[in-house]
Amino acid sequence: MFAPMICKPLVLLSAALFLFGTQAHTQQTGGRFRSAALFTGIGFELNQPDRYSPVYLAADLSWQFGRTPRKDFLAFYLEPQFNPVLTTRPLDIEFGCNIGLRYYQRLTPRLLLYEMIGSGPHYITAELPSQANGFIFSDNAAIGIYVQPKPDKPFFWNFQVRFRHLSNASLKRPNSGVDNINLILGLGKIR
Repeated sequence: MFAPMICKPLVLLSAALFLFGTQAHTQQTGGRFRSAALFTGIGFELNQPDRYSPVYLAADLSWQFGRTPRKDFLAFYLEPQFNPVLTTRPLDIEFGCNIGLRYYQRLTPRLLLYEMIGSGPHYITAELPSQANGFIFSDNAAIGIYVQPKPDKPFFWNFQVRFRHLSNASLKRPNSGVDNINLILGLGKIR
């Protein structure tokens, strides 16, 4: 069941890489990289006997370290989130904010690959047999791409695959954690 859900987005991602990556145009950024975006997506639980699938509703802000435009660069990111969660109950929620680092590699003037790692405080309402609800930490690692469809417009698509682990650092029992694989799509603006 999980493999067909992954294959279709990967085919679309590959097509986007081919279409936009081969149509590169020279673009001067004029300064350091900054971006602001909104994204949505869905998570699929990896280890729960019960269902835990977050539906992401989040903002994404990113700022390059240093002032000189570079082909490869490190950036700080901030992600405030409010996510409905599909569980065995009618509706649960989680909310919080992730912070971390992203390493960008400009493959073409209109295509950036990135890797990221981060963490942040969250609150979950779900009552799970292996994880207590309430205050929790969201630890994330992801790989993604920014695709700029038009060279004269600062807008981009963000495609991301993310691994996420939720747990509360043994502040409350049970604390086995919740692991998700997440597929995320965003639309943003490079400033």
